[in-house]
Amino acid sequence: MVISVAFCFDDKVFKPSCIAITSLMDNEPNKDIHHHIYCISSGLCDEHKKKIEDLVNSRDRESTVRFLKAPGEFKNAYIHSGFTQDTYTALLMHRLLPDEDKVIYIDTDTLIKKSLADLWNIDMEKYKCAGVLGTVNLKFSWDKLMEYPNAGDFDSVRGKYINDGVLFINLKNMREWNPDELFLQMSKKNYRYLEQDIFNITCRKEILILPPKYNVYAYMTWKKYMEMVKEGFLTEEESQIAYDDPVILHYAGPKPWNNRGVFRAKEWWDYVEQQPDLNCMFDKKKIPYRKTTGLLGKINRHLPF
Repeated sequence: MVISVAFCFDDKVFKPSCIAITSLMDNEPNKDIHHHIYCISSGLCDEHKKKIEDLVNSRDRESTVRFLKAPGEFKNAYIHSGFTQDTYTALLMHRLLPDEDKVIYIDTDTLIKKSLADLWNIDMEKYKCAGVLGTVNLKFSWDKLMEYPNAGDFDSVRGKYINDGVLFINLKNMREWNPDELFLQMSKKNYRYLEQDIFNITCRKEILILPPKYNVYAYMTWKKYMEMVKEGFLTEEESQIAYDDPVILHYAGPKPWNNRGVFRAKEWWDYVEQQPDLNCMFDKKKIPYRKTTGLLGKINRHLPF
């Protein structure tokens, strides 16, 4: 079996991207499963490309890595909070990968802890994409989202809103739909979560909700999971599985390579330190340790790094 996985990143986040890519391979126990890895970027130097190739080849000679240029159509797209136009790349994945019928897109602020085989084998015939419910569905967060312009575009989306940090895309269905012009026009709107909002608004009737274990937000304490359960978005059983045994751990908030005190940072660092070809990329002693949970975490979140 060959699983196709896409990552979008540039030189600025090269090191954590290497961790996401290698964890995909190191945590696949079945030697008969290989990966087609697509690295999509508007700027990645040759030295970094060579390093990624070496990391992949040293783990599995039958897996492949390809480097693709991010589309330039989004130069006029709306951006904020340090994002770039590259954040919209996932919207055109169906065009960037014309020879693939499906792909698992994964943000690079992730640690892949288990095989993606079960995810890859999910029947996507009736869907355009699949993802895990985001915490934005919670009433408090949703009310904040509704304060943004274009709130009317979200009719009937609450309770179905997914986080696109891990997105299983049916590329065949997307190509048949051909949403390129629609996506380009919507990218100019002032949406709080940019391309994630666009996916949720346009695909809302054809999104498959995945078990939360496939995109476990590292910042989520058990209390936050219980909020999702209380409001009816998750069951306690699937929350427990996700919390205890995630398939993909997603550092959607603070990053462990910037702060070793980030909630669940230890899992990321434990993996890195077990891999000599990764551990040498970081100087752990120079990375601060500031807790991000509890009373001390509330104080630290307001301190500059």
